[in-house]
Amino acid sequence: MNINSQYEENGYFVYKTNYAERFTTIRKKFIRIFNEIAIRHNLHTINNDTDIVDLYGSKNRELWVAAYDQLRFLPEVLELSNYSVLLDIAKQCGIKFPITTNRAIIRADMPNDIEHDFKLHQDYPYNQVSFNSITIWIPFQDTDAKLGAPQVIPKSHKNGVVKNENGIIVKQELEKCITAPLKLGEVLVFSHFMHHKSGSNVSKDPENQIRFSAQIRYTDLSDQEWAKRKYYINIEQTEKTRNPGFETHFHVDSTRCAICASKTKV
Repeated sequence: MNINSQYEENGYFVYKTNYAERFTTIRKKFIRIFNEIAIRHNLHTINNDTDIVDLYGSKNRELWVAAYDQLRFLPEVLELSNYSVLLDIAKQCGIKFPITTNRAIIRADMPNDIEHDFKLHQDYPYNQVSFNSITIWIPFQDTDAKLGAPQVIPKSHKNGVVKNENGIIVKQELEKCITAPLKLGEVLVFSHFMHHKSGSNVSKDPENQIRFSAQIRYTDLSDQEWAKRKYYINIEQTEKTRNPGFETHFHVDSTRCAICASKTKV
């Protein structure tokens, strides 16, 4: 089964890139950002995950937040969406003219911090761009179930957007979820219609306690269905707008989509 057919059938796949060394470098830079902000405020140096976890649990959590807010602005992070392999993945998923829907989303999921776990949801309600849009989820370390590897429901992308409340799927079919563990250098690729959620980080590994990850979201400027909607993007991000006011369905290419066949004129 090639990538395209695997993606069409299951709505997701894991791809091994040659970027493990780059991802490791970015993770080390994340730790340097926490350290820089800590020492500028006369705190002890930040050398590893354990030090960051200690900062998060201290009275200086606002400095943890300040450091976290800077992660997404690293030049190395801003370059991610232009990596040739990631752009090639987007094209293999049917995206002919890839553009990003937003800047890279960076997460630093802390151990046993269930407050920030993201329940079962779809990415599409948050953007509402082309129906063939994808998310590429990038871990910056080996990410197994204990570290909170993402969970997906295979083939759940086939029904378009389902009812949600403020972006969270109303019918939480958690029993259908499977975990998608990833090695450093691997990425998880999935449709914006895929039902997925955060795993819970319960790691006790002192060297690998934080689940650092990035999300790159590509949409297709050449998609005729999206063009017909004047390239609408759900910028308002309100509970009301997260349930689209139009019919949705999964397709890889609107020009080969029977549902779109009569709706391609702009």
